[in-house]
Amino acid sequence: MIDADETLETLARRAVVLGQREALLSRVLSLAEAVARAHALGLVHAELRPELVRVGAFGVVLDWGCARELGGLYDDRPWPELRRGELARDVAFMAPEQVTGGRIDARVDVYAIAAVAYRVLAGEPPYAHEAAVTRRHALMAGPPVPLARRVPGLARVTALIDRAMARSPHERPQDAGVLVYALREVGIG
Repeated sequence: MIDADETLETLARRAVVLGQREALLSRVLSLAEAVARAHALGLVHAELRPELVRVGAFGVVLDWGCARELGGLYDDRPWPELRRGELARDVAFMAPEQVTGGRIDARVDVYAIAAVAYRVLAGEPPYAHEAAVTRRHALMAGPPVPLARRVPGLARVTALIDRAMARSPHERPQDAGVLVYALREVGIG
Protein backbone atom coordinates (compact mmCIF):
# COMPACT_ATOMS: atom_id res chain seq x y z
CA MET A 1 0.00 0.00 0.00
CA ILE A 2 1.24 3.51 -0.82
CA ASP A 3 1.52 6.15 1.85
CA ALA A 4 -0.44 9.06 0.36
CA ASP A 5 2.30 11.46 1.48
CA GLU A 6 5.01 9.61 -0.41
CA THR A 7 5.11 11.48 -3.66
CA LEU A 8 8.29 12.12 -5.55
CA GLU A 9 7.92 15.77 -4.53
CA THR A 10 7.82 14.79 -0.83
CA LEU A 11 10.93 12.65 -1.23
CA ALA A 12 12.71 15.40 -3.18
CA ARG A 13 12.00 17.93 -0.43
CA ARG A 14 13.55 15.60 2.14
CA ALA A 15 16.67 15.05 0.01
CA VAL A 16 18.88 17.88 1.21
CA VAL A 17 22.30 16.69 0.07
CA LEU A 18 23.34 15.75 -3.44
CA GLY A 19 23.86 12.07 -2.59
CA GLN A 20 20.26 11.80 -1.43
CA ARG A 21 19.03 13.60 -4.54
CA GLU A 22 21.14 11.35 -6.79
CA ALA A 23 19.56 8.29 -5.15
CA LEU A 24 16.13 9.55 -6.28
CA LEU A 25 17.17 9.24 -9.92
CA SER A 26 16.21 5.56 -9.71
CA ARG A 27 12.65 6.79 -9.08
CA VAL A 28 12.89 9.06 -12.11
CA LEU A 29 13.97 6.00 -14.12
CA SER A 30 10.90 4.12 -12.79
CA LEU A 31 8.74 7.06 -13.87
CA ALA A 32 10.30 7.02 -17.34
CA GLU A 33 9.74 3.25 -17.60
CA ALA A 34 6.04 3.62 -16.71
CA VAL A 35 5.59 6.41 -19.25
CA ALA A 36 7.50 4.39 -21.88
CA ARG A 37 4.91 1.62 -21.54
CA ALA A 38 2.14 4.17 -22.07
CA HIS A 39 3.92 5.64 -25.10
CA ALA A 40 4.15 2.15 -26.58
CA LEU A 41 0.34 1.99 -26.27
CA GLY A 42 -0.09 5.36 -27.99
CA LEU A 43 -0.81 7.41 -24.85
CA VAL A 44 0.78 10.64 -23.67
CA HIS A 45 0.36 11.75 -20.05
CA ALA A 46 0.80 15.47 -20.73
CA GLU A 47 0.75 16.58 -17.10
CA LEU A 48 3.68 14.95 -15.32
CA ARG A 49 5.01 16.67 -12.23
CA PRO A 50 6.60 15.35 -9.02
CA GLU A 51 3.55 15.79 -6.82
CA LEU A 52 1.54 13.47 -9.10
CA VAL A 53 4.08 10.64 -8.93
CA ARG A 54 3.32 8.28 -6.05
CA VAL A 55 6.32 6.24 -4.94
CA GLY A 56 6.31 2.81 -3.31
CA ALA A 57 8.60 -0.18 -2.90
CA PHE A 58 7.24 -1.61 -6.16
CA GLY A 59 7.87 1.47 -8.30
CA VAL A 60 5.73 4.45 -9.19
CA VAL A 61 2.04 5.03 -9.74
CA LEU A 62 0.63 7.87 -11.84
CA ASP A 63 -2.79 9.40 -12.19
CA TRP A 64 -3.60 9.02 -15.89
CA GLY A 65 -6.76 11.16 -15.80
CA CYS A 66 -5.33 13.75 -18.19
CA ALA A 67 -3.77 11.23 -20.57
CA ARG A 68 -4.40 11.66 -24.24
CA GLU A 69 -4.47 9.03 -26.94
CA LEU A 70 -2.34 9.92 -29.90
CA GLY A 71 -2.98 8.96 -33.48
CA GLY A 72 0.63 7.81 -33.71
CA LEU A 73 3.92 9.24 -32.51
CA TYR A 74 3.07 12.60 -34.02
CA ASP A 75 -0.45 13.86 -33.37
CA ASP A 76 -1.69 16.68 -35.59
CA ARG A 77 -4.27 17.93 -33.09
CA PRO A 78 -3.08 21.03 -31.21
CA TRP A 79 -3.06 21.14 -27.44
CA PRO A 80 -5.23 23.99 -26.12
CA GLU A 81 -3.10 27.02 -25.28
CA LEU A 82 -2.93 27.89 -21.60
CA ARG A 83 -4.65 31.13 -20.72
CA ARG A 84 -2.96 33.70 -18.51
CA GLY A 85 -2.58 32.30 -15.00
CA GLU A 86 -3.89 28.83 -15.88
CA LEU A 87 -1.74 26.09 -14.34
CA ALA A 88 0.94 28.67 -13.51
CA ARG A 89 2.50 26.43 -10.85
CA ASP A 90 2.84 23.55 -13.30
CA VAL A 91 4.44 25.37 -16.23
CA ALA A 92 7.94 24.53 -14.98
CA PHE A 93 7.29 20.90 -15.93
CA MET A 94 5.59 21.57 -19.27
CA ALA A 95 7.22 21.60 -22.69
CA PRO A 96 7.16 24.96 -24.51
CA GLU A 97 4.96 23.60 -27.31
CA GLN A 98 2.42 22.42 -24.76
CA VAL A 99 2.22 25.84 -23.12
CA THR A 100 1.68 27.65 -26.43
CA GLY A 101 -0.94 25.30 -27.80
CA GLY A 102 1.40 23.69 -30.32
CA ARG A 103 1.37 20.13 -31.58
CA ILE A 104 2.09 17.56 -28.92
CA ASP A 105 3.45 14.06 -28.96
CA ALA A 106 5.39 11.77 -26.64
CA ARG A 107 8.19 14.35 -26.40
CA VAL A 108 6.12 16.55 -24.06
CA ASP A 109 6.37 13.70 -21.55
CA VAL A 110 10.11 13.36 -22.22
CA TYR A 111 10.47 17.07 -21.40
CA ALA A 112 8.40 16.67 -18.23
CA ILE A 113 10.37 13.63 -17.03
CA ALA A 114 13.58 15.59 -17.56
CA ALA A 115 12.11 18.57 -15.70
CA VAL A 116 11.24 16.22 -12.82
CA ALA A 117 14.85 14.95 -12.87
CA TYR A 118 16.03 18.58 -12.89
CA ARG A 119 13.89 19.28 -9.81
CA VAL A 120 15.23 16.19 -8.05
CA LEU A 121 18.91 16.98 -8.71
CA ALA A 122 18.82 20.78 -8.37
CA GLY A 123 16.62 20.70 -5.29
CA GLU A 124 14.07 22.96 -6.95
CA PRO A 125 12.08 23.02 -10.20
CA PRO A 126 13.23 24.72 -13.38
CA TYR A 127 12.33 28.41 -13.27
CA ALA A 128 11.88 28.21 -9.49
CA HIS A 129 13.14 31.76 -9.02
CA GLU A 130 10.40 33.17 -11.20
CA ALA A 131 7.13 34.28 -9.67
CA ALA A 132 4.25 31.98 -10.64
CA VAL A 133 2.73 34.64 -12.90
CA THR A 134 5.99 35.13 -14.84
CA ARG A 135 7.04 31.47 -15.02
CA ARG A 136 5.27 31.01 -18.36
CA HIS A 137 7.10 34.01 -19.83
CA ALA A 138 10.42 32.69 -18.54
CA LEU A 139 9.72 29.29 -20.09
CA MET A 140 8.93 30.90 -23.42
CA ALA A 141 11.96 33.21 -23.26
CA GLY A 142 14.49 30.42 -23.00
CA PRO A 143 15.72 27.34 -21.20
CA PRO A 144 16.28 27.25 -17.44
CA VAL A 145 19.76 27.58 -15.97
CA PRO A 146 21.66 24.56 -17.34
CA LEU A 147 21.58 21.75 -14.81
CA ALA A 148 25.35 21.25 -15.15
CA ARG A 149 25.81 24.71 -13.63
CA ARG A 150 23.50 23.85 -10.74
CA VAL A 151 24.88 20.35 -10.13
CA PRO A 152 28.56 20.11 -11.09
CA GLY A 153 30.22 16.72 -11.22
CA LEU A 154 27.49 14.76 -13.00
CA ALA A 155 28.30 15.83 -16.54
CA ARG A 156 26.80 12.87 -18.44
CA VAL A 157 23.58 12.89 -16.41
CA THR A 158 23.06 16.64 -16.52
CA ALA A 159 23.84 16.80 -20.25
CA LEU A 160 21.16 14.17 -20.92
CA ILE A 161 18.60 16.00 -18.78
CA ASP A 162 19.38 19.31 -20.48
CA ARG A 163 19.03 17.64 -23.91
CA ALA A 164 15.71 16.07 -22.91
CA MET A 165 14.54 19.58 -21.96
CA ALA A 166 15.57 21.06 -25.31
CA ARG A 167 13.40 23.90 -26.58
CA SER A 168 12.74 22.11 -29.85
CA PRO A 169 10.97 18.75 -29.58
CA HIS A 170 13.12 17.51 -32.49
CA GLU A 171 16.23 17.80 -30.28
CA ARG A 172 14.75 15.60 -27.50
CA PRO A 173 14.64 11.81 -27.33
CA GLN A 174 11.58 10.80 -29.39
CA ASP A 175 9.76 9.03 -26.55
CA ALA A 176 10.19 7.77 -23.00
CA GLY A 177 11.53 4.42 -24.21
CA VAL A 178 14.48 6.16 -25.84
CA LEU A 179 14.93 8.25 -22.68
CA VAL A 180 14.96 5.10 -20.51
CA TYR A 181 17.73 3.66 -22.65
CA ALA A 182 19.71 6.92 -22.40
CA LEU A 183 19.24 7.11 -18.61
CA ARG A 184 20.63 3.60 -18.26
CA GLU A 185 23.54 4.48 -20.57
CA VAL A 186 24.59 7.30 -18.22
CA GLY A 187 24.51 4.96 -15.23
CA ILE A 188 21.05 5.44 -13.74
CA GLY A 189 19.41 2.21 -12.63
